[in-house]
Amino acid sequence: MSDMRMYGVELDSVSGRIARQLYQKNNIAVQGFETTSFPDSFFDAVIGNVPFGQYKVADSRYDRHNFLIHDYFIARSLDLVRPGGVVAVVTSSGTMDKQNESVRKYIAHRADLLGAVRLPDNAFLRNANTGVVADILFFQKRDRMSLEEFCQASGNGTWRIYNRKHTVRKAGSDSKARCGSTSCGSAP
Repeated sequence: MSDMRMYGVELDSVSGRIARQLYQKNNIAVQGFETTSFPDSFFDAVIGNVPFGQYKVADSRYDRHNFLIHDYFIARSLDLVRPGGVVAVVTSSGTMDKQNESVRKYIAHRADLLGAVRLPDNAFLRNANTGVVADILFFQKRDRMSLEEFCQASGNGTWRIYNRKHTVRKAGSDSKARCGSTSCGSAP
């Protein structure tokens, strides 16, 4: 692993300068993710705690998709990893729970869902003083776009499933949803 190169992107100048001091052998960019110039398929993996919010990022490449900031970060991360690469993100539950499924379809056409964990609403309460519901999502980029069946779990809409091969369990719950070959339903 001595030949491994690591990169970081941090918008906040204080946090970015601290990261540069802590990780002096790594390339830490103190700028907005949307202004970085990494080429597509550059990374083996992207790991991040993406910002949450009800606002969009100005990036002409993605503007037509109308992504909110957290969805933009996931979409761009998928473009930055090579085929077979992994994206792991902490994001708001909004990515998986929103009524409009266009973001999930966008992701599903480009990557397989390796796994997902729904964190309890108090996971960030002690350290960040926020009661946000968040998900940890793991994706693996495909070598080509797929029009594979997109599936949505029935019931209360807690989970939508990207790939019918995967079962997703809500953290702290016995409920799970599983996609079948043509439809979705609650697992026994």
